[in-house]
Amino acid sequence: MLYHTRQFTIEKGILSAGTHAYVAFGNIQEIARVIVNGKDWGIIWIPPYQADITEHIKQGINEIQVQVTNTWNNRIVGDWRNPEKLPYTRTNAKSKFNAKSALLPSGLIGKAEIYFIK
Repeated sequence: MLYHTRQFTIEKGILSAGTHAYVAFGNIQEIARVIVNGKDWGIIWIPPYQADITEHIKQGINEIQVQVTNTWNNRIVGDWRNPEKLPYTRTNAKSKFNAKSALLPSGLIGKAEIYFIK
């Protein structure tokens, strides 16, 4: 699992009545848990890769953490490509993969942004 953490500041007046805040990602492979200021928003796994985080943010400094979980493919291929190291995976699916298997796109891909709509 990959963890991405960032702080961002919301200036006074941005969160006026009727304003919603969203976090949006270009692409996520495969799933991501979004945590804002220590509060779990939940899982994002299908397009559009966005979440309404309005109830979790505040004026001033905020923190967002995105925990991304990928498929086994890349980890298994990595084990095959590094046979001198102790493997991370234990599975009977290794016969599907080998050291020359393609790696799949993984993680947060593309732009990540927070935007506001009134």
